[in-house]
Amino acid sequence: MEQPNLSESEQTPASDMESQKLVRETQKLDLEIEGLRKKNRRDVIRLITTMVTVAALLFGLYKFYVEQQKERFSREAEQKLRLQNQMRADIGELLGFTKDKDQTISRALFLLEDFKALLALAQLNDEQRTFDSHRETFTKSLVYLVLYDSDFEKGPREVRLAAMLVEACDDCKSYLMAHLDELNQILYKHVRAMRYLRDKNPGYLEDMKYYEPTNQYFVLAKYEKQDGEERRFQHFIHIRNGFRAFIKLIAEDPRPDAGKIRSQNLRDFEAALCNPEVAKQVLGNYFANEPCER
Repeated sequence: MEQPNLSESEQTPASDMESQKLVRETQKLDLEIEGLRKKNRRDVIRLITTMVTVAALLFGLYKFYVEQQKERFSREAEQKLRLQNQMRADIGELLGFTKDKDQTISRALFLLEDFKALLALAQLNDEQRTFDSHRETFTKSLVYLVLYDSDFEKGPREVRLAAMLVEACDDCKSYLMAHLDELNQILYKHVRAMRYLRDKNPGYLEDMKYYEPTNQYFVLAKYEKQDGEERRFQHFIHIRNGFRAFIKLIAEDPRPDAGKIRSQNLRDFEAALCNPEVAKQVLGNYFANEPCER
């Protein structure tokens, strides 16, 4: 049985429906593509914004770091300057000890300890060059203060300062042990001071007694009544202490030059003192019963 033939007018609605469907799908696809494009633009804008924000943050952090570094360097430079100025002030005041008769031994000791503390601070702050430079200059200056600027014969306080320095300054000890000629000169300054004290006060040292049970020295009553007796006695004590402190630096030194310096100054000191009883107490095992200097 034959199928009826459809006319063109009867076929059109189906075709139109398919065309409309295709158009709608195309429009939907266009919308989706446009949506993706907008989303991509937003993502790019968001990414660029984020990058700009991060860059600004990094720049801010870098700027902050640079400012902090500048401030730190400025503080360190200021601290270094204060440190150096205080070191110079301590050195200057301490080296003026022999001229400033009002400066006390306790003040000199404070300056020495303060300078040592400043050196330690410089070393702690990794200012090794500053530390080494100032330490070397200071050490040599102290030795020269004792060697050239101190009057051991007329200045008991200056003899006391020398003994204090060699006891409190380890660098001074090392320097003198490495420069035996200068150590020899300082030892002989003590010998001359003892000789001067004896010559200016006839009989004072020769008649002095030492009482071992109480570790005390005694002078005759006639000398105690003289003006300035306390100063004379302190002068003797300072010379004694100073000589023992300096001779101790080479007491066990095996070097031939050190041995010559040690033996010669011990003999000279004993002869200048001219009191075997006291000399034995002062020199201990080094006592040699040297004849008095006449």
